[in-house]
Amino acid sequence: MLACGLTTVDLVQTVDAVPAANEKVTASSATTDVGGPAANAARAAAALGAAVRLVTALGEGPLA
Repeated sequence: MLACGLTTVDLVQTVDAVPAANEKVTASSATTDVGGPAANAARAAAALGAAVRLVTALGEGPLA
């Protein structure tokens, strides 16, 4: 499989409960993970046993 497209960095924050409308809560932790449509498709296909190649652009910012 050849996956071509967008790869992003996802910021995942954990909270103790789903906030109510207009309620502000503080996250108890935060992590980063790979995301984006192409990367997610490639990851899922690889987890199912497919041989995968990913073609995506890489940036030069602090998260690249």
